[in-house]
Amino acid sequence: KSTALDCILNVINYNGEVKFYDTNGNELDNVGDKLCGYAPQFPELFAGLSLRESILIEDISINVAKKLQVADILDRNVIIDGEKSELSGGQKKRIGLLRCLSIERPVLLLDEPTSGLDIENSKAVWEILAIRAKSSLVIVTSHEIPSVKSDKYIIKNFNNVNKK
Repeated sequence: KSTALDCILNVINYNGEVKFYDTNGNELDNVGDKLCGYAPQFPELFAGLSLRESILIEDISINVAKKLQVADILDRNVIIDGEKSELSGGQKKRIGLLRCLSIERPVLLLDEPTSGLDIENSKAVWEILAIRAKSSLVIVTSHEIPSVKSDKYIIKNFNNVNKK
């Protein structure tokens, strides 16, 4: 699943092509970071930077930060220090999601966005994604089939498409 997202992002070599079209049928440029927002399964926070600096985005969506329950820690003077970070794994995950969801992109790619999160935080992520799906194509890899029940299509093993 992660490899498929890497192909869409053009970060690995592969045979074939991935194309996106707007509602008028015009092909969209799939180069650089203008088309896709990406939330990896294991988000990277950068050692030696404050948490806010590590997000790498100036205009953080405070509404998304509140929904993900990370708004309060953004203003703390947390310095990322490799393995010794005072952030939990779930907080790091939600910070990575905040990074992706704070940028408006036509396509959002999320690799296991709720893995490692508790039920409350998982529910918040799916609610945010449902809202974003109204204005962006949201592509999610997940082992949590119940969490994607509202999607029109579920792709299993990349060769079985089941229409709901």
